Formats: sequence, structure tokens, C-alpha cells
Amino acid sequence: MRRHLLLVGAPGSGKTTVIRRTIELLRDRRAEVFGFWTGEIRERGARLGFDIESLAGERAVMAHVAFKGRLSVSRYGVDVEAVATVAVAEIRRALRDGRPGAVLAMDEIGKMELMSAEFRDAVVAAMDGPLRVLATAMSKPHEFVDDIKARPDVEVIPVTAGNRDALPQVLTEKLIGG
Repeated sequence: MRRHLLLVGAPGSGKTTVIRRTIELLRDRRAEVFGFWTGEIRERGARLGFDIESLAGERAVMAHVAFKGRLSVSRYGVDVEAVATVAVAEIRRALRDGRPGAVLAMDEIGKMELMSAEFRDAVVAAMDGPLRVLATAMSKPHEFVDDIKARPDVEVIPVTAGNRDALPQVLTEKLIGG
């Protein structure tokens, strides 16, 4: 059995919903869970950016149309410090405080987060450490993500409209068993 689970799928396939529901099920089963997720920032129906929030309660705006600078994805300027403040800090907290077998949920290993070298290093440290990792990532080719997908300890699981409702229970069983 592979130790880490990587959910992949097209934007809007339900990856974030699956990982959030899996976190709920893991917590219901009293599993030790760390992690973070990203979400859209919307105003009057328009997407303006993305925030990032850890299970420890830290939150920051990771990308926004109002952010100007050299780092951007599409029309969103990216704040790599927000990625470090929330995601990297949560990964480090999990590595420091988590017992072997604890679960680290990462939503997501995506273009915006990967602009941070500190984030990339933290992801590798988590994958090499004692934790079980449940993460989401883009389906499209990306050198870093492709390397993660190719690891022998990673099971890549596509998220589709046909399997997304059943996946949280399946993932919970894979991560902590019956």
C-alpha cells in the first residue's frame, strides 16, 4: 500500500470538496490531522482571488486581482509570503508535532503555491517524513508535481463526477484503516 494519496482532476472536479469531507471523516474517527486548503474569494459573483487557511486557524489572502508584482498566475498576483505564513507553517507544525501516522492534508499543490521555494521544500520534507499525506494537485504537466506523482510511495487518484461522492470514505479507509 502506498503511504501518500494525491488527488488529481480538472478545475471544478471536486478535489477541494473531497479533501474537506475526508478531513471531517478523519476527525470524526479521532485521527490526528494537520493541513491547509485554499478557497475562492468572490464578490458579487466575480472571482477576485484565493485565500489559504490552515487547520490551526491561520488564514491569509494568497492571490488577488489587486496584487501587483512580478509573481502572477493568470490575472492574479500571488503573495508567496501568505503561502509561507499559512501552508509552510502548517506543514512544519505537522512535522514537529505530529505522531508517526498522522495525516497532513494539503489542498493544494498548485501553480500559486509552487511559486514559493519554501513551500516546495516543505512538501518534499512532508513526503519524506513520517506523516501520511493526502494532497490535491493539478492534472496538467508541471515538473514538481510530476515528480511527486512519480514517487513510489504515492498513489495518484483521479477525482471525477462519478467517484467524488464516494472518495472521502475510501480515502479515510486508506489513510487510517477500519
